[in-house]
Amino acid sequence: MALFSAGRGGSFVREGGRLVYHPSGEEPLMYAFSRRGVPYHARGENEKGASGRYFPRLLTPEAIGRMRADRR
Repeated sequence: MALFSAGRGGSFVREGGRLVYHPSGEEPLMYAFSRRGVPYHARGENEKGASGRYFPRLLTPEAIGRMRADRR
């Protein structure tokens, strides 16, 4: 989707410490769907190879435990 819509004149601007996209109006209208009727899972590109493993820095098991404890 990014390759299909890149280069259409939109721009990214820093606003209040955030990166915000301002469309040009030339971007195509796209609908992401599957023919099975079940949405696709979002997933990032694995640049670590088949044997690489991701180790979380922010959403760790400990952080999840603290959030669960705070919810009680």
